[in-house]
Amino acid sequence: MSIFERFFRWFSKVLSPRKGKGDPLASLLHKLIAQLKDTRQIELGCDEVLAQLAQFAEMALRGEDMAKLMPLVKHHLDMCKDCSEEYAALLRILQSAI
Repeated sequence: MSIFERFFRWFSKVLSPRKGKGDPLASLLHKLIAQLKDTRQIELGCDEVLAQLAQFAEMALRGEDMAKLMPLVKHHLDMCKDCSEEYAALLRILQSAI
């Protein structure tokens, strides 16, 4: 077990009682730790993802497996609320044009 995994387990145990009480700080810290845990060695930034978003959306509408074809874009959309919202809006526009 890596040091990060041990820290994550310890931190989760420390925050769990606070999160159960509806503590917004504990909830925020849990989200932050979860995002850190899901960080990859190679990631795309928002600008890079937004530049590829139209292609990603068109391929997704054709039913292609985006997790395999564009895994870095897919991962970023799973992690970034702002880019995910942009993607959802683009999908709605493209779907209405069909």
